[in-house]
Amino acid sequence: MGMALLVIGGLLALVGWVMLLIKAFKDSVLWGLVVLFFSGIGSLIFTIVKKPGWTPILLMIVGGVLAAIGSGMAASDANTNPPAALILFVFNNLV
Repeated sequence: MGMALLVIGGLLALVGWVMLLIKAFKDSVLWGLVVLFFSGIGSLIFTIVKKPGWTPILLMIVGGVLAAIGSGMAASDANTNPPAALILFVFNNLV
């Protein structure tokens, strides 16, 4: 469940970033390059100055939160259910 949430959150954040990048390039090439190369601060400045980018920013925030929650869940799953490689390593050393 945690890994699925991590992937869904990451994809949601990626879709939001691509949407914002498209909006920035439609406005001007300079804004597109600012958002492309300075993604975090450039996206925020573009959204504040031009105001069309609130939906992609919200998608990026929601995706980041979901990915962080999924990462935490995946890490706790790894502690309770050791990976198969560890099980095989222990099994091979005991036999």
